[in-house]
Order: sequence, then C-alpha cells, then structure tokens
Amino acid sequence: MQQIVITDAKTVKVGETKEIISFSDKEIRLLLASEKRLLIEGSGLKIGNFTKSNGEFFAEGVVVSVRYADKKENPFKKVFK
Repeated sequence: MQQIVITDAKTVKVGETKEIISFSDKEIRLLLASEKRLLIEGSGLKIGNFTKSNGEFFAEGVVVSVRYADKKENPFKKVFK
C-alpha cells in the first residue's frame, strides 16, 4: 500500500520509493516500488532524506501538488515550450 503524507503543505513523506528520477527546487520526480511515477511540485523544495533500503522519502518546501505522472510523458515537452 502506497503511503503519502503531506503536512501543512510544507513537508511530504512518501513510502515505498524506489529511486529519485530528478529534482529541482520546483519539482521532484520519484519512481515508486509499484513502478508508478510520482510528481511533487512546489517551490523551495529540498530533499530532506531518502533511504533506499526501506523506501522512505522526505522533502520540505512549499508543496503545491502531488500526483502520479504519466509514464509516457514526452521528455521534449519542456524543451520546446
């Protein structure tokens, strides 16, 4: 079971995280154990902790949205905006 906890739009904890795909202060992309991708958007985002052995992920900043991302997302979408 996937567990995502957002506290006061300032922190986000995600269980069963397999890896961090990419990150910036505005966006963090995670690959979950279920092979789904999770997109965290906001501002001033910082990775607080990621423990690969147990899949625990923690980030802080202003969290605006958390959603599952489409695996078929076009990688050139942002390049040609």
